[in-house]
Amino acid sequence: MTKCTPDLHNSARLYSLSTYLWGATKDEKYRTAAIQSARWMESLNINANNIVLDTVHANDCSRSPANWIFTYNSGKYVEGLSVLTDITGDTHWRNLMVKIIAAAVKSAPWQAIFIRGLAEVYTRSSSTGNLRPLLRSYIDVQFNALLDLAANGSTYSSTWRGPPQAFTTWGQLAALDVFASAIVAN
Repeated sequence: MTKCTPDLHNSARLYSLSTYLWGATKDEKYRTAAIQSARWMESLNINANNIVLDTVHANDCSRSPANWIFTYNSGKYVEGLSVLTDITGDTHWRNLMVKIIAAAVKSAPWQAIFIRGLAEVYTRSSSTGNLRPLLRSYIDVQFNALLDLAANGSTYSSTWRGPPQAFTTWGQLAALDVFASAIVAN
């Protein structure tokens, strides 16, 4: 049985932090933490459809309900996997990253932080191959959906399918992730 750690809500965020710390410091303790965290997430916190789940409870290792699908978890995980792949060159992490991306792009809920993760994958991916053009296309589709369906003057709705809703702070913050990712990919 996999040993659980204390309640981890948004465990993908903690994981991606260790990968960045390892990349920045080259300190072996962060490398160990990054790899162990990636393995833990892979074995315990990804559902059968390759979507990263939200929460694992320490008392019984139960996971958040299967219908709690938030792509930001997959976004943070693929962001960390892109760093891990870049630093280690291990194809296992790249293959897992591509599987998670392929699953999450088919999921509708809350794309903004996922797109931020895709921008990191885009930046760290080789300019050869098919991944970068696919990522650029996906980011561009989301960018255009934001402009065409969610724009309300100079503000942006948190619902990209339209019609635009009233101003919300989180809608503006989500738009920033999309705009920044579109700049990176284009």
